[in-house]
Amino acid sequence: MAGAFLTDDLSDLFQTDDFASAATFSGSTINVIFDAEFVGVDTGGEVQVESSSPVCYVATSDVAAAAHGSTIAIGGVTYTVTGREDDNTGVTMLRLRT
Repeated sequence: MAGAFLTDDLSDLFQTDDFASAATFSGSTINVIFDAEFVGVDTGGEVQVESSSPVCYVATSDVAAAAHGSTIAIGGVTYTVTGREDDNTGVTMLRLRT
């Protein structure tokens, strides 16, 4: 399988003592890398409205059942999955909204 060497090291990537945080998905605790990057939203005026675009990166095997409308709790906040992007290396990015 292409990229199989990457999946062997995923547990190192998702350690909570480094970059990852614990999350709850489908009743299980999994580790995710959470990001809520700044996004400027153009509303047709002279300035952009500040917003964020939360996403989390997770081992694909941990979120096999993730689909639009699924929920995941990270840091005490429950998010709804609005998109799922598998990168074919064993990591999936979930697009989220509160």
